[in-house]
Amino acid sequence: MKWHILARHKWVVGALITESVNDDDSARRYTATVRGYRNWRIFEGSNPNSVEIVIRVVRAIRDQIDADGEDCEAFMAVNEYSHSTEELENRAEMFEHPISKAFDQWLETIGYMEV
Repeated sequence: MKWHILARHKWVVGALITESVNDDDSARRYTATVRGYRNWRIFEGSNPNSVEIVIRVVRAIRDQIDADGEDCEAFMAVNEYSHSTEELENRAEMFEHPISKAFDQWLETIGYMEV
């Protein structure tokens, strides 16, 4: 199956989101270049219910890169396409709330870390 670029969107500052369509126009694919890091696989399948979720994922990846550089957890995540809106929302949540930050907050609540 071949994919053809439909559009390149600049919905998120510091990122370029590429929207592609397959030969029979039955599926869409969204990939992103974020702060120069290419080929972030975001979504593949029938249109997501809302492109705002695609934007959320890309924005969260960008924010992690801005905050932590090459040490961000997004680079450790599996780079695979989400195939449903539910998977895409889960990915957005994962990138918006990195495990290390959540763990640090938990340690603070139990009094293990001094702020």
